[in-house]
Amino acid sequence: MSPLTENKALLKALNWVTDLNVPAIQTEAAWLQSQSLALSEKQLVEQIFSKARWKATASGAATGLPSNPWAALPAATTDVALTLKTELIAVATAAAIYDPAFFDSEQAQWELLIPTLGLSDDGQFLKTLGVNTQKEVSSLIVRKTLTKEGLKAFKGLVLKHFLKKITKNGIFSKTIPLLGSVIGGSWNYLEVSQVRNRTIAYLQNRQVMKEAGKALIE
Repeated sequence: MSPLTENKALLKALNWVTDLNVPAIQTEAAWLQSQSLALSEKQLVEQIFSKARWKATASGAATGLPSNPWAALPAATTDVALTLKTELIAVATAAAIYDPAFFDSEQAQWELLIPTLGLSDDGQFLKTLGVNTQKEVSSLIVRKTLTKEGLKAFKGLVLKHFLKKITKNGIFSKTIPLLGSVIGGSWNYLEVSQVRNRTIAYLQNRQVMKEAGKALIE
């Protein structure tokens, strides 16, 4: 077992992040669509991420207020977990809008982490899937890979990205006196915007492949 997977605090935080109330998310997605018939799927998803972006910004600002070394690690972990949770719920809602059957697969909630964390740009992740470029990443390949040993390796990769966010992004913005709140909020604002763009691109590509019969959704 790797040192990452032995870190109980990180595992607990990550498990909280990925524990989603799928029925509630599906209900929310259906309600949003019924209230916004004039909007395209992309426009509706952009609205969802607009709300998520400001929520994540508030989290980054609040956890950046202490700005001292002793509070940096717990504040960074809290901020990253809260931001990822906000992003993942937005991505999940977007997925349910683009494809109401998205959550029919047991691996669906892990698939959401691909656009959330930008894993399509990770060489190790592509190697795990057995593809060479992110253009080759499809829902079918992902879901076939995220079983048994493949899922175990994927979780380790996700944990690595989670820790990287805490050390590279979070702690830096929590240890700068006075400016920690501003940096943390701004960082989260930009990050959610990037997640939005990745999510729309991923789900649109997934939709095209499904309609073309290139991906068989289990």
